[in-house]
Amino acid sequence: MRGDLETSKGIQRARRLPDTALAALWDSIILDKALKDRLVSQAMLNFTLRPKVERSVIPLHGVILLVGQPGTGKTSLARGLANRTAQSFQGSDFRLLEVDPHSLTSSAMGKTQKAVSELFVNRHAKLTPYRHPNLTPLCGAEIRA
Repeated sequence: MRGDLETSKGIQRARRLPDTALAALWDSIILDKALKDRLVSQAMLNFTLRPKVERSVIPLHGVILLVGQPGTGKTSLARGLANRTAQSFQGSDFRLLEVDPHSLTSSAMGKTQKAVSELFVNRHAKLTPYRHPNLTPLCGAEIRA
């Protein structure tokens, strides 16, 4: 499985969580404790409630949107949050998948959208079956790519 993660088009890096370096990163992030606690609670809710409730009942999508200027720590916060969430589910096999947007872009109209769809609908689902929850942070540049 690890080889599949490393060679999958669109995946820049895959890490098993929890990870001690990311734990240190989370601890180093200066943010109001109440806000950090709310982020962790929302992430945990995404993994505990979503599998049990139909989307027609609660449209919980599992997305946490971080907005800010470049260089303000959104990616670090996302990585740290992914790790902190994994720590909350002791014994689970979480993975952090980081997307390589440049491997998905194309000059041909529509090919980029197809590549992104392929990544999330096919590869992402195959690489991280339900028994292996995953967290995939995307930055604005990746979304626009």
